[in-house]
Amino acid sequence: MASSQSSKIARRQRQNNRNCNRLRLSVGENVDSYRCGVYLHDDVVETIFTYLPIKECVQIGLVAKKYRRTWRKCRNLTFGREFGAHRADRMWYIHVVSRVFDLHVGKKIQTLRLYFDPSSVEHLLDKWVRTSIEKGVEELDLDIYQGTVPFGLPTKADEATLKVLMLNYSVLQMPYNMKALSSLTTVILKQVDLTARIVEALFENCVHLETFDMSDCYGVRNLRVKAKEHKRFRVLKVGGCQEISSVEIDAPRLRCLFYSGVLVRRFQMREPLLLLDEAILNLRPSRGLTSPWLVEKLVADISRVTVLTISSTFLEGLADKIRYGCLRETQFCFPNLMELQVVMEDPSFANVGDIASFIKNCPSLEILFVDLNEYKCESTPYWESLQKPAMDQYMSFLNTLKFVKIRGFRFTKQDVQLAKFILDRTMFLERMVLVWPKIRCRQCQGFAHLHPHEKRLYTQFLDGWKLSPTAEISLCDQIDDLSSYPKHFSKKWC
Repeated sequence: MASSQSSKIARRQRQNNRNCNRLRLSVGENVDSYRCGVYLHDDVVETIFTYLPIKECVQIGLVAKKYRRTWRKCRNLTFGREFGAHRADRMWYIHVVSRVFDLHVGKKIQTLRLYFDPSSVEHLLDKWVRTSIEKGVEELDLDIYQGTVPFGLPTKADEATLKVLMLNYSVLQMPYNMKALSSLTTVILKQVDLTARIVEALFENCVHLETFDMSDCYGVRNLRVKAKEHKRFRVLKVGGCQEISSVEIDAPRLRCLFYSGVLVRRFQMREPLLLLDEAILNLRPSRGLTSPWLVEKLVADISRVTVLTISSTFLEGLADKIRYGCLRETQFCFPNLMELQVVMEDPSFANVGDIASFIKNCPSLEILFVDLNEYKCESTPYWESLQKPAMDQYMSFLNTLKFVKIRGFRFTKQDVQLAKFILDRTMFLERMVLVWPKIRCRQCQGFAHLHPHEKRLYTQFLDGWKLSPTAEISLCDQIDDLSSYPKHFSKKWC
């Protein structure tokens, strides 16, 4: 009886193995599709493989002989930084890319990504881009080291398939027929020689544009973003463009605004950005004091933002000023702001008193990050006689604040005063993290890191100020910091 039962089990296992073998995919007969219960034909599997990057597509052909020519139909021609990273031979790179395009028989190229120096082989670059556009390329990423020869996009009016355009280190010359770029949704330009007319032409013809990113570009003095009729335009990033002297933005549907640079004298919004969700305003220090009316106008236009990153130069424009013969506060409010990151830098006239004055005007603030690593706190007569007493007299409570992190905390008078200001007024604070300065920070030379027993003493000292009985105060080093990070992890996105 036992032998007959075992024979039935063995027979059933053999039958299951035969069924599994029938349902295996064709890649070297190694992938088991028994669970999904389907059989994929070789043509279908080959089509799936054509969506892989060209390097992986070639590797599959080395494993399974039946797919050794699949790379000739590859849609994802990715020859970026990671391609051939082990080889620095420029001619080898050009030879490989040329061979792929010469033998490519597919009807569609979805992505073309190049990273090389096209000097003396500009005709090949033009040929590759032209072939890709003729085959309906949707994403074009060119990281090239171009000289003074302008790079023009060879396009046809009836082939508006390009959706993503990324250029790095090149001289851009737009085509005469801009209708061919009407399908663009994302434009990312880095270290590109532009003109204001090219930027305006992009916004005039690319009606489906969603993201425009321009960083470290040159040639544009008057930046005009005319996207009032663009229903999908959401993200605008401008950073490191030193030649810009005026900025004019007309984009009422904008959701993300990232700007890094000097606050130019003409920084104008045609209308307030009522739908704005995120903003980075990394205003760099300029000669003299920051213009107050420029910052106040900018605050009024972005007051609906929910996540904000600002620099100390931005705070300078909102500092208390002498009005009508006495020191008065600037009147503003961020009613929807939930996360704030303040990056203090030198040289700057702002101090922790300006931070306190800012956060008390954010009634919905829940998360606060303050970076003091590059800032040197110095006590001045203005701070001692006016700002410090004003901080002690603030009657505002931060009832919504739950998490606070101060990086570069050196236990100076101003640092401790800021921590005291927050602890005294946060009834529902859950955690405050005080992170010691960077070891190699030039502003923190001579700072002696705390020993464990000193850390306990400081923690007990700060506990005496907290209004929330359940608030946790942590002191740690940069390396040991495992707490939350801001959504804008870096003020520099480019």
